[in-house]
Amino acid sequence: MVNWLASSCFAVYLIGYNPIVYKYFMSVVRYLYAQYSGITYSFLIIAFLMIIYIICTIIDQMRIFIWNLVNNHKKNLFIKE
Repeated sequence: MVNWLASSCFAVYLIGYNPIVYKYFMSVVRYLYAQYSGITYSFLIIAFLMIIYIICTIIDQMRIFIWNLVNNHKKNLFIKE
């Protein structure tokens, strides 16, 4: 599980700091900051970041899976039996 999460760490960074995604990400953080305070805000931010990390990891794992399918199919095209 740790390796699965760690293998997508760079992808999470790239997705999170994409200018399009970052704008929405910061709007959620600002909304939470304006509506909540203290322990509630801290808990919600941690939960939000965990959800974002898991979603980005799933997106990256789907990318890896699709790439492996394409790569294996490409190899099979050039192998003659």
